[in-house]
Amino acid sequence: MKKYIPYLLFCLCVFSIAFIKNERINIDYQYQRNGGTYNAYTVFLVNDGKKSSYEFELVSNTALEKISSIMIRQQEKAYKINYELVNRPFLSDDKNLKSITVKLNLDKVLANATKCDGFIVFNLNNGDKIELPILPCKIKEASKS
Repeated sequence: MKKYIPYLLFCLCVFSIAFIKNERINIDYQYQRNGGTYNAYTVFLVNDGKKSSYEFELVSNTALEKISSIMIRQQEKAYKINYELVNRPFLSDDKNLKSITVKLNLDKVLANATKCDGFIVFNLNNGDKIELPILPCKIKEASKS
């Protein structure tokens, strides 16, 4: 019986690796540097088994306390985006960077996107706004796979 234990452990290890599923997939990253200011976001496709959703991790070296609203602009159209805050730790070796992670509902934007470029605008509670490019077609394509 003892000679089968290593084989059993090996099989359990192989099966556990085979069933590991990446639930948070990085699908896009955009950044902007202007003088000493750095703003960026990373888009994650999150699959929690129910329905896929999107998380945006906003990173900046300026004061980030709270987001008051999020909009996506594509030429003459602007979409106000529903979001909820996600409590996720931010790991960085740069102590000046701050982060806020939000879960977004992009269904309306992706369904109505006529162009493959635009801007996402994060309005902060201190009156500042962070405007970065967004590629809805890239996000839409990545969510299909």
